Amino acid sequence: MCSTIIFGTNSHKYLAENYDHSLDHGLVEVNLKDTVKENGRKPGEKAIRWCVKYGSITFNQFSLELPVSGMNEKGLAVALMWHYEGDFGTDEQYSRLSALQWIQYQLDNYQNITEVLKGLETIRPKQEGVPLHYTVLDAEGNSLLLEFMDGEPKTYVNPEYPILTNSSYRECLERARVYVDQVGHHENSSIARFIHLYRQYPELNCSDISASTGFGLLQSVNQTQTSDESLPWNTGNRDNTITAWSIVFSPLKKTILLKTHKNESIREIRLADFDFEKESKYLLMDINDGTEGSADQLFQPYSKEHNRNIVRQTAKSFEMPESEQENLINLVDWLYKHREMSLG
Repeated sequence: MCSTIIFGTNSHKYLAENYDHSLDHGLVEVNLKDTVKENGRKPGEKAIRWCVKYGSITFNQFSLELPVSGMNEKGLAVALMWHYEGDFGTDEQYSRLSALQWIQYQLDNYQNITEVLKGLETIRPKQEGVPLHYTVLDAEGNSLLLEFMDGEPKTYVNPEYPILTNSSYRECLERARVYVDQVGHHENSSIARFIHLYRQYPELNCSDISASTGFGLLQSVNQTQTSDESLPWNTGNRDNTITAWSIVFSPLKKTILLKTHKNESIREIRLADFDFEKESKYLLMDINDGTEGSADQLFQPYSKEHNRNIVRQTAKSFEMPESEQENLINLVDWLYKHREMSLG
């Protein structure tokens, strides 16, 4: 599921994200720079190896290093959504990363939309049965909606309506222009959620807009109410998809506001309060912890058990073999202890 919208004035834009799933656990992580990583490749796939340029804060549910959203110290913010028509393709001229590790790669290496677009010329997400599309915003206020259709990227740079749900952007935009006055507020499909946000967009570019405005927008498309859609994790049980967490990124200020289904207290994370240098500690925060205000003191040193806990919980929904779970957990643990990933 998921919904994203970019809003604000030309001088200060925000990215607001609802992460919708049947699961509501997660870890917020401080990622360090100057560490060396590799892609989780299979035999015969092209190797990708990089040294991290920029530290970041990421939101993780599947495993550390496989975020669903995040922002780096340069202000580049990336968020994902399920994409019904998505197709990353299999063209072998491109090196491939998993659809989630691709997000971490953007945060590790790029500081703006221009660099993200350049990177697509050589490295793209891998086709793994998880069709996604992405919303990206940088500190200069430039935005990108990125989809893959029939194996080719469809890019919308600084679109007039920077909104994404789970259907293709062009289809949503065309439907919104025709049916904007016909969708009821109770309707909760992908296109209906796009239209709910589309209706509100003309009012979102005035000078008194702030980050907290994002939570009102996200509440209008909240999935805690009945969902009208069937997805892989809720087939036969359509009422179990919830808005697990809501996040508002401010690339200009390098701050993040979040609240969750379990904890509606709005907590703030300021990237300026963290040390991203290689010799610092990897830090984690349970996404459901804390009270109103600064979340800085909630971060604790990384432990292997923290990551094992989220991997085990999520793996139940995706039938991931236990051997693969342990391999992933051990790879991340090696990276954090040695500051260099080894795939053996």
